[in-house]
Amino acid sequence: MKKQLLEPILLLCVSATLLLVLIRTNGPVYIVGVMEIPVVVLFGWPWYVGRVAGQVAVNWNGILTCVVCLTVLAGGLHAFCGWLYGQMQSPAEGQVPRAWRKRWTASILGVVVLMFVAGIAAVGVTHQTAWLANSPRPLFETNPFR
Repeated sequence: MKKQLLEPILLLCVSATLLLVLIRTNGPVYIVGVMEIPVVVLFGWPWYVGRVAGQVAVNWNGILTCVVCLTVLAGGLHAFCGWLYGQMQSPAEGQVPRAWRKRWTASILGVVVLMFVAGIAAVGVTHQTAWLANSPRPLFETNPFR
């Protein structure tokens, strides 16, 4: 995405988030709470992991399914792309046609997995935003320890 297009979109997203926070928290009194967000995002992970680590259960069937599906997809993708790449080449006489590289297959598979993860993350962000916007509780509460 071009830089000229990215900056206005980013500014719009930040402005809309700030406006939503101001509307949901009854004005600029809670701006200090907004300033806490970067600190919590950057340094709140160790406390979160410590709190939920004992509650996490690994679904080994899901992991096995993921590994099998990625392996089959990688093998099929490599075979298909190798065949297609070989069909599209017209090497000069006496030259050996170049083979499709495993690195190229891994790159394509990496992009597909990254797009899948980005799609899941976008759905999660949308769900959380809708949940926060419709919550009857305020976004920020006064900290009794201050």
